[in-house]
Amino acid sequence: MVMTSLLVATSVVALEASVPSKMQAAKATSPSCSAPDFECLNVVQTSVPKPKQGQALVQVSAGSVNPSDYKILEACAPFCKAMGVVGNDAAGTVVECPGCTRLKVGDTVWGAVGNSLAEFVTADEGKLGHIPKTLNLTEAATIPEVGLTDVCSLKAGGAPWTGRKNLTVVVTSGAGGTGFLGIQLAKAYGATHVVTSGSPSSFDFLRSLGADTIVDYHKQDLFDFLPDDSVDIVYDNYGTEGTGDRAMHAIRKGGAYLMLPHGGCFSNKSQAYPCTAANPKEGVANINVITGDYFSDSAKVLASLEELKGFFETGKIQTRVAQEFKLEETRAAYVAVAEGHVHGKVAVTMENKVVVV
Repeated sequence: MVMTSLLVATSVVALEASVPSKMQAAKATSPSCSAPDFECLNVVQTSVPKPKQGQALVQVSAGSVNPSDYKILEACAPFCKAMGVVGNDAAGTVVECPGCTRLKVGDTVWGAVGNSLAEFVTADEGKLGHIPKTLNLTEAATIPEVGLTDVCSLKAGGAPWTGRKNLTVVVTSGAGGTGFLGIQLAKAYGATHVVTSGSPSSFDFLRSLGADTIVDYHKQDLFDFLPDDSVDIVYDNYGTEGTGDRAMHAIRKGGAYLMLPHGGCFSNKSQAYPCTAANPKEGVANINVITGDYFSDSAKVLASLEELKGFFETGKIQTRVAQEFKLEETRAAYVAVAEGHVHGKVAVTMENKVVVV
């Protein structure tokens, strides 16, 4: 009897540890989708993807919603139903990895992999890094897209700024995803002084990140506040047309204006106005940061994820999960991000009943 019970128990464990054929995933179920309610987004049952050689199948513990995620949805009409699973960021556990050389089953990983708001996702081995030991999976899931974007952008402006004294960096919008991490990374890369803008409700949060000067954008324009030749780097992570020209007077010779691309600027990679300043100052670099090329380069992605991992593990940067939603609440997560008042990041968590390893 004891042996029979043991066999039954063993077979149940083996059954539970197998990868299912179906999963829950968030998809657009109508041709168009937009704020304020994103009614097209629904959680549906779909097939678990199959990994190819060199790809990992990851059981997702959490993902996140970025501004780019809802903007992509708003721009997809009338083809939203063809998009597949939504989301980009994911953190979870590798359950299969045929032909892989760096990852193995059981590894906990993070990455900006696409199709991430689902119970399982496949991704090239070269797009996944090991998560920092100091973060749980939900925290880790909120970092890849904004972290890689900030690393790419600040390095376009010469980071790390070793050997440069009294260097001042401006992060135009501080409290959101690229902003809260961008402030910290600027300091980690050697900035002495970081200037940002925000609303009074975010001031304490911004100071906790290392912001030295905070401008209340309700009362004053950031670049009206800054004196001539007072800063070295402007990281325009908000991307309003004309910011480059308004910023130029404040940037010292040898500095840079870094625009985080959006809309047509993202698509055409232009270095001309309105994607950069129409009238750049002599001696100031005027750069539309090409993040798409960076994200497609596995070597750069892995190196950046490893660099971010080191910064987290040494305490140089921290994460901030402002809100958590369950997978079935994905629509509400998109609404929260589109409203634009998030201090940090929004996470979407999965209710995996069995951890497959």
